Amino acid sequence: DGDKTNDVDATGETYQWDVSPGEWRIQLTVTDDQGMSSSEDTWVYVNARAKWSDIEIGRNNSADNPREEFTAPLIYDLENSLKLNQFKARLVYPKKDPGAGLGFELDNRMDLYFFNQTDEEVRNSSANSDEQQTDSDCSDDNYCVTMTSGTGDFRTYLDGQWTVQVLNTEQHNAEILELQIVLKYK
Repeated sequence: DGDKTNDVDATGETYQWDVSPGEWRIQLTVTDDQGMSSSEDTWVYVNARAKWSDIEIGRNNSADNPREEFTAPLIYDLENSLKLNQFKARLVYPKKDPGAGLGFELDNRMDLYFFNQTDEEVRNSSANSDEQQTDSDCSDDNYCVTMTSGTGDFRTYLDGQWTVQVLNTEQHNAEILELQIVLKYK
């Protein structure tokens, strides 16, 4: 407990291991120098976050690919207590494209799409206005699009390999400043 006046704070061994994101049941057993032991079962929630930055996305025409795709494994197994709570993506990109040339900037517009393992669309941000593409951590020069799926989506669209797709809706190449995907288990 950190208070050395009321008892002896134990020192011991630290165990670390790599596990995939999810809910894990662990048991801690403590044995004293007299052989007395006590065990406690508890849950450990391992969340995950992936982040990409500085990606050029093609323009929306027949010659270029206006889409960038990122995948993440989603596990929602109610019977085995692997219950993903939240799947979230956050896209940050400049409001204006300075690389348009000829001394003027062009407006940027990108949308997020979530697809489940069978390529069924789960949700998208295309109905959001430009004014809705912001959050408290977004600079005035950028758009920030955050989209979240929760347990209702996981029950409906199932788990598996999900895809986050970024779509450039404009007729010029654009830059993705940052894309984050977060898997939250609690």
